[in-house]
Amino acid sequence: MVVEPKEGKALHALILAGNSRAYVPVGRRNKALIRIQGRRLVEYVAEALDRSELISSITVIGSLRRLSFLNTELKLSKPLEVIPQRENIIRNVLHGYDHILPAHDAPILVATADIPLLTPGEITHFIGNSGYKDYDYVMGLTSERALEPFYPQGRKRGMRMSYLYFRQFAARINNLHIINPSVVKHPEYGGILYSLRYQKRIGNFLRMLRELFRKDIPTFELAKWGTMLELALQCDRFGWYNKAHEIGHGIDLQDIEALISRALAIRYKTFCLDFGGAALDIDNRRDKITMQRRFEEWRDTIAQGEREFLAGAKTKDSN
Repeated sequence: MVVEPKEGKALHALILAGNSRAYVPVGRRNKALIRIQGRRLVEYVAEALDRSELISSITVIGSLRRLSFLNTELKLSKPLEVIPQRENIIRNVLHGYDHILPAHDAPILVATADIPLLTPGEITHFIGNSGYKDYDYVMGLTSERALEPFYPQGRKRGMRMSYLYFRQFAARINNLHIINPSVVKHPEYGGILYSLRYQKRIGNFLRMLRELFRKDIPTFELAKWGTMLELALQCDRFGWYNKAHEIGHGIDLQDIEALISRALAIRYKTFCLDFGGAALDIDNRRDKITMQRRFEEWRDTIAQGEREFLAGAKTKDSN
């Protein structure tokens, strides 16, 4: 069922646009400031949020000096403010939340600044259908099916990202999150879990496990499921997609959600989107060149897919 915007409560949005510790730049550039068709990535994200009916205000966290143009060059209908970054992504989220909602009385939407194909419809669908009011943290996923149109095609450049494989589907962690940081007792664990996005190198995975063994959490269960997810991801990396799906059939997403809920002592869930914009981020120079060359084509692809998805959802609702 698609929830109409008027039924939901608008959220404040926080855009992570900094370059603090653990940030992965593209070349020497802050990703938020990379230009596509003459415009910076963070501009596309801010405008998509501004046009969503379920966003009430926008806060950007990063370098005040480098992001000051947002207040002078962008003409938005909703309030936008830039605040200084902290030392890492978790501290940025906590600082941003304290600034936006000092009363700590509601969740916020958190997005990264490097997703120029994000659409207002994708944002509204995520907020309106995620069931976030019953949870403390909703992590956005994007389905394998939604990202297939953006694979390399013949001589055309493309982006094929690695997935997490589950019994229900294969999906990638995208860059939309709805979270109430005030209820998270161990925010540093979130950074460890978020690092699941960057486990193509086995050394990174082993370092993650080492960190988990230092925490007062269900380590062995996390190690077990983490190892299975890593095995599937490594199969994906080497092109053994059938084997990755086979391993994924033994991983139930609901079991993972329940485990993370216990580990973080919060009500955690994922919500999978069939829109591609929130997952098509720019992590390296090749991604940047690919996005620059295919931006207009991909923007049309996403718009068409979004129209078809919403039309099909409305048909289901009417039946």
